[in-house]
Amino acid sequence: MDISNWLTHSKSATWTDAEMAQSLNQHAIGMATSSIIRELRQVPPECPNCGSPHLEPEHGENNEAPGVLWERPRCAHCGWGGRPVPILDLEEGQPIITREGEESDECTREAVIRVRAAKVWD
Repeated sequence: MDISNWLTHSKSATWTDAEMAQSLNQHAIGMATSSIIRELRQVPPECPNCGSPHLEPEHGENNEAPGVLWERPRCAHCGWGGRPVPILDLEEGQPIITREGEESDECTREAVIRVRAAKVWD
């Protein structure tokens, strides 16, 4: 972001400027992450059945794929349900989508997203 670049090189920057830049970057990263997760989980912007924007996550298990928690969007108005996607390996207690890399207090680096694909149906 431009403000972060300015802040890095400015001699007149204040703590307020730094807090604002950090907050803006955190918000932008959070929104981008949320958008990526919605895309990976195939959540439409609105219900394809009734057009309502009120989609809520519904969790459940599938007898054909035991040990995996699934999630799909469910419309609060008409009850439409989207395609379920795997989100958690219940046996290992690990999310299907995980971050890789080392934890460090030095400098924030972009995390590598690893997706373990689960083939559910042919």
